Amino acid sequence: MAVDPQLRRLMLRRTALISALDRAGQFLAAYQEDRDRLEVALRIENLDTIWRELDDIQSDLECTEETNEGMSLNQEIRSKYESDYFKIKAGMLSKLPPTIPSTSISHPSSPTVSSSLKGLKLPTISLPEVDGDFKEWLTFHDTYLALIHSNQDVPAIQKFHYLKSAFTGEAAQMIESFTISAANYPLAWQALISRYANEYLLKKRHMQALLEIQRVKKETTAALHGIVDNFERHTKILRQLGEPVDAWSTMLEHLLCVRLPDDSPKAWEDHASTIENPSYQALIEFLHRRIRVLESICVNHAQPLQQYATSSHVSAHKLSNVKSSNKCYACEQRHPNCQSKYTCRFCTKRHHSQLHSGFGENPDPSNRNSSSLGKLSCMTTNVNLATSSKSSSSPILSAAISLQAADINCSLPVQKIQKNVFMLTTVVSVVDRYGPNHLARALLDCASQPNLVSERMAQLLRLKRTKANVLIQGIGGQPQNEKELVNIKVHSREEEFSLDVEFLILPKVTPEIPARNVSIDHWKLPPNIFLADPQFHSCAPIDMILGIEHFFSFFKTAKRINLHESRSMLIDSVFGWLVSGSNSIITPAEQNHL
Repeated sequence: MAVDPQLRRLMLRRTALISALDRAGQFLAAYQEDRDRLEVALRIENLDTIWRELDDIQSDLECTEETNEGMSLNQEIRSKYESDYFKIKAGMLSKLPPTIPSTSISHPSSPTVSSSLKGLKLPTISLPEVDGDFKEWLTFHDTYLALIHSNQDVPAIQKFHYLKSAFTGEAAQMIESFTISAANYPLAWQALISRYANEYLLKKRHMQALLEIQRVKKETTAALHGIVDNFERHTKILRQLGEPVDAWSTMLEHLLCVRLPDDSPKAWEDHASTIENPSYQALIEFLHRRIRVLESICVNHAQPLQQYATSSHVSAHKLSNVKSSNKCYACEQRHPNCQSKYTCRFCTKRHHSQLHSGFGENPDPSNRNSSSLGKLSCMTTNVNLATSSKSSSSPILSAAISLQAADINCSLPVQKIQKNVFMLTTVVSVVDRYGPNHLARALLDCASQPNLVSERMAQLLRLKRTKANVLIQGIGGQPQNEKELVNIKVHSREEEFSLDVEFLILPKVTPEIPARNVSIDHWKLPPNIFLADPQFHSCAPIDMILGIEHFFSFFKTAKRINLHESRSMLIDSVFGWLVSGSNSIITPAEQNHL
């Protein structure tokens, strides 16, 4: 008896699906975590597809069966593949790592919102881009799996579009051969898994990158941040891939130490001699402390006219010893002709800096009774000149003055005035290479032609850089040639405003703004306003400068609020209310002894 062609096709398809179910069971039986863990989620999805189709076909076959023997056989077949399906899926689910409930990319109408998040505007999560670099795969895979691939609310055709938009360069060419369709999405995803989910190759790539990190030639905070971040990133990924990184402590300590600038290894070896078991982790902690010290020194050196004070009576004593021993004033050695090229760092004269306070017009003790103030030997330290740009009056001098003279002892009240000008600073949200957002402090400067970003911020974002050849010159400064550009997406924290900005990368864009902390306790700020920079009055670094190219797009209204008590004003912008203007503080008179 001839079998109906339609019935035959159903039976053949059922056989193929049951074989696919058996292969899933074989995968589970031979499962190895290091090799197969990245495939589990994809196989579970494929298993569900097999189950749905097999169940539909089996139902059709059961409807066409008329004999008791045939119905009994169909029931046995259904019972077996149902049992196999549940066992295989339970086994695969047990292989999945514990998951944290993921946040979908954009579901503003979602009915379940935590009460603690009501009224809070979360930034959009962007997918990281992959250009074929194996080192980027793990970050992309985990993010894409959580946001897109495992999201049952996203159709397969939409997943394919997300997948294709995330790949560039060599990686994009790999999936261009697949026509965009729901049926081709699993095939394209599996092709990428087969190509990039190669843990052995990933380990080799990250180990190679670790060994190829270049030695730092100059000890700067940006350079130390960069090399520490690179070492930590590669070692953490290798640990995630199952490598025994903790057992490599001695090797990693040596690899990092030989790549540090000259001063750092010396300081580390000195510190290592004081601890029982110097390790790689101890070196990382040491470098973090050293970076903080360097940053503090940079802040201190940014203060105007700051100097290292030297006691006047010690300097006078040293000068007396040098004179009595017939030693050179410049190097404190005995020789006929001094070859030293150094001068005093306080007055640039030809003598050692430690002799500055005692080095006067007439340091001879026989003239101590002179009544001429012109013959007094003095040293001025920590001088702060505050002048108004609109005033022609003499500068107000606030100083601690120490004078060497006989029979003179007086005190001079000196009034101290500090004038601070608030520049337009704001805190913005910027997106790094792998999607997360960071806060950056920006200066809005209509007098700047280029947009500038600090090397520290550029390294933090890890965005792709492009070569450039741009000459930059500030007011009265030497021109410098900048050779790298980076594109950064800048978001407002206040409203729906964002733009892509091309920045030139500089080691440091500007000194800290403002130059000192300013008290605003006496200010009467309007209630319920959103400040673009809540810490506008605190001395802090600037991460980027947004120049004239986009400057006027930041101001959609002409709203201003005058703060009469401080001679400042609030200016409405897309980032919130900016603070501009000046603030002068007059402190009570102090007794400065002469």
